[in-house]
Amino acid sequence: MKLNCSLQYIKMKQVNKKYIEPEMLFEAKEVDDTSNDFNKFVKFTFANELDNVSFDNCVFEECTFLGNMERCTFYNCRFYKCEFSNIKMVSASIHSVLFEQCHMIGIDFIDSFVRYVKFKENNMRYGMFSSTRILNTVLRENNMQNGNFSSIEFKDIEFINNDFSNIEIVDTPMMDINIASNKIDGIKISPALVRGMIVTEVQAIELINILGVILDD
Repeated sequence: MKLNCSLQYIKMKQVNKKYIEPEMLFEAKEVDDTSNDFNKFVKFTFANELDNVSFDNCVFEECTFLGNMERCTFYNCRFYKCEFSNIKMVSASIHSVLFEQCHMIGIDFIDSFVRYVKFKENNMRYGMFSSTRILNTVLRENNMQNGNFSSIEFKDIEFINNDFSNIEIVDTPMMDINIASNKIDGIKISPALVRGMIVTEVQAIELINILGVILDD
């Protein structure tokens, strides 16, 4: 129910289709436990778990998140060189957000809504997206080795030059999704999910083994 309320809260705003740098930010010395607007957090440590907290038009630079986040809303925010390792974002609403050069090993976006988001040059090894809606989103040049996409709804998604080595894709149709520029060595995906996925000839050879096809020398 709270997730639905936060989605409605997003719809009430003037929705940006990508992150836009706010014109005026105030450097934050503490975090409000309900709503944070036009704040800039620099080398700030979020030591506690965040529950149902909203961040609008905020910038996070070299911040560290030590606790999980549940039912939080992030609107028009930028995360730069932040530490999210092994953090769970549960039922979060993430809209018009930029994640850039962040350390996100083992992060898990669980049952979250991700829209107009850009992930750029992040270390997301062992990261997971579980039962997540991912719409109008770009993932560019991220290290996503040994990650997992499980029960995902993709719409208007762009995968550009990511390292998907040994990634596992479960219960997530990949029809019409282009992964041609990405590294997919050791990808784990069922034959039914491969159907309609856009790949290169070299990648097709990698996928032949998954389909159980044997090449005759």
